[in-house]
Amino acid sequence: WATEMSELSKIDNLHCKISGLVEEIDDTQELSIINNYTDHIIDNFGFERIMYGSNWPVCLTKKSYSEVLKIAKDLIPSTASEKFFYMNGEKFYLN
Repeated sequence: WATEMSELSKIDNLHCKISGLVEEIDDTQELSIINNYTDHIIDNFGFERIMYGSNWPVCLTKKSYSEVLKIAKDLIPSTASEKFFYMNGEKFYLN
């Protein structure tokens, strides 16, 4: 997965939506395992080409929407949150 994501990140106009991760964690795993994946995505795509996806309503099988949003907010430094939660999606979908 990591190798393939690194290869995909080399495509300049490709963006990555960070979404659906809480559904992949089983009850025996810590939420911090998400960081292994998101750190790799951020390192490869940068803050200019990632965006938030709640995966609502599917996320409700594991966490409430507010919990998923908090997890996402904790992943991203405040200096990049406007890009992650708004600007990158607007740029990708509307431009």
